[in-house]
Amino acid sequence: MSLVLLKIASSLDRIDVCQGGNPIVHVESVSVTPTSKTLNVAETVQLVATVLPTNTTNKTVSWGTSNASIATVNSTGLVTSVTEGLATITVKTTDGSITVTSAITVNPNTTTTISIEENTTGFCSVDGTIDNNNEGFTGKGGL
Repeated sequence: MSLVLLKIASSLDRIDVCQGGNPIVHVESVSVTPTSKTLNVAETVQLVATVLPTNTTNKTVSWGTSNASIATVNSTGLVTSVTEGLATITVKTTDGSITVTSAITVNPNTTTTISIEENTTGFCSVDGTIDNNNEGFTGKGGL
């Protein structure tokens, strides 16, 4: 004859089950660092999720983005900026009980323009003298 005990849980109770003879330790909190970051286009930042307590049975988290056209995130929390805008990166515990976010701002591309114009007044020599007759280099060069 076997005896079965049944506990009826209220909405505030947590039923702990043993896994391999050890009690399951539930996630109590998750944090993500950094909680916000500003990137330029095509830059990356590694987000880190910390699951507590440290002896939590299942520390696995999943990563997601609110807008993959602005910033993507891989399964390890590596964020890559794509184009200008705002995206929220979400880290969620496997059981879905806790979700935290990091705000990613992507700056627009900044372009520096350099104009190169032809020298029409003469040639510049190795030693810095100018040949205004357009006859060629006048310096000796060498070391």
